[in-house]
Amino acid sequence: MSTQIERQYNTPAYVGKRPLNISLFADVTLFDERRIELDEVLAYATIPDIQRMFAEGTLSSVELVTYYIDRIRRYDIDGYNSVLELNPDVFEIANSRDRERSVGQVHSTMHGIPILLKDNIGTGDKMHNTAGSKAMETSHCDRDSHIAACLREAGAIILGKTNLSQWANFMSFDSANGFSVLGGQTHNAYGRFDVGGSSSGSGAAAGMNFATVTIGTETSGSLVSPASQNSLCTIKASLGLISRDRIIPITELHDTAGPMTRNMTDLVHLLNVIRGVDDKDPQTHKAAAIGNVDFVDYLQADALQGKRIGVVKRDALPTEGMDAILEKAIETMREAGAEVIEIEPLHIDFNFLTFFFGMHRGVNEYLAAIGSDLTLASIAAFNDEDLPNRAPFQQGLLELCVKTPLDPATEGAYQAIHQQNYDNAANGTRNALSKDNLDALVDINTWGTYGYAPSGFPAVCVQAGYLPDGEPMGITFWGDYLQDANLIAMAYAFEQASKVWQPPTPILPSER
Repeated sequence: MSTQIERQYNTPAYVGKRPLNISLFADVTLFDERRIELDEVLAYATIPDIQRMFAEGTLSSVELVTYYIDRIRRYDIDGYNSVLELNPDVFEIANSRDRERSVGQVHSTMHGIPILLKDNIGTGDKMHNTAGSKAMETSHCDRDSHIAACLREAGAIILGKTNLSQWANFMSFDSANGFSVLGGQTHNAYGRFDVGGSSSGSGAAAGMNFATVTIGTETSGSLVSPASQNSLCTIKASLGLISRDRIIPITELHDTAGPMTRNMTDLVHLLNVIRGVDDKDPQTHKAAAIGNVDFVDYLQADALQGKRIGVVKRDALPTEGMDAILEKAIETMREAGAEVIEIEPLHIDFNFLTFFFGMHRGVNEYLAAIGSDLTLASIAAFNDEDLPNRAPFQQGLLELCVKTPLDPATEGAYQAIHQQNYDNAANGTRNALSKDNLDALVDINTWGTYGYAPSGFPAVCVQAGYLPDGEPMGITFWGDYLQDANLIAMAYAFEQASKVWQPPTPILPSER
């Protein structure tokens, strides 16, 4: 962890960061009195709370967008550095949502709600989709991703794109979480701590309330890590519950997108909009059984009653205060009616070789689909021409991807390795669940990743507390495939029983 902090606060000097273009919004401002009022009101507001304010006429989508842009200008530029691009049409969209609301056309609970997307999720508008790469700086997606299309249909407002660990943290062996050459270094919402990755910008932006909610992506820990580090809730959903259409990939065998929110209530309202079957992603048909579930129904404060929860315990935890937070979480679960069984860590073998073939093929397919002349090989070659400014942390992983042949024999080996990874993860998780007749497993942050990432099983991270120095810590519930709703219910019940979340104290760039 200390190595990550050193990297994040001592990134190599380079040229090429793309400044956040806020010139279109030079006249966007709030009176100090109203800003202070909204700071207080919106810090704890859920999406249903905001919808009530919309209905009462005490807030509009235009004013909410104004608030977020004002907040981004004050704190993010040369500060948290979480937002990579703002939607130039955002006020036109917000005005449209307000007009629709005025005549009773409210599309969903996400209507008029501003959202930020990780910059590997395609939007068919004026914004780019770059994975943080200099070679992709001017790249646009040819159309909306399925997620973006669902958000627009639901009436949500795509406010902009967030920074990320370049190429979703699969570029270098020694990278900094939250660093990309286009976006620079994103910082933790709560202080001088690891921001987590690779959905670092989405995590910090949600933590700092730069949008009502954000969306990130995960291959192996990239939602859960920044959620835990920035005191958020997230779900790494069952593989296929959320379409991966027009998302820059690492491997289709793991990849998924997911909500990043300050509370479980917002998580389910956003999940309801982006989940479901999409013919452009065949994997979604495998999760069709829960594709139409109303996850709001699983906001059940008594959901831990009678549940058997296996909490992973270790002889020693690496950071002071972790033990106390975990013990308090166990106590909270028991007080909420759960039977907690302390279990040994799951020892699950995992082989990363699947990522090399998957990323080489997947990125090339994405680039061809959007009509780009680029390939992963040409991107690596472009970086090689000026490594200090295009790949300051080098590109060892990207080079291994490019060196991985895209032939039938390699694909066969890729599938075989994945099958072994899947079997290890699925059997390890299912054996742990069945051994003690458990409803869910719980571990700290991403420490259970090898149980749920290779298997495609769901995992829900929720806030558990803060270490003595203020660093956030989350716990993650996970279980068998398609158990998303039950995990959401248990995580919500824990959230309601623990009530630990606290908003961060913003730091002005001049105070850093």
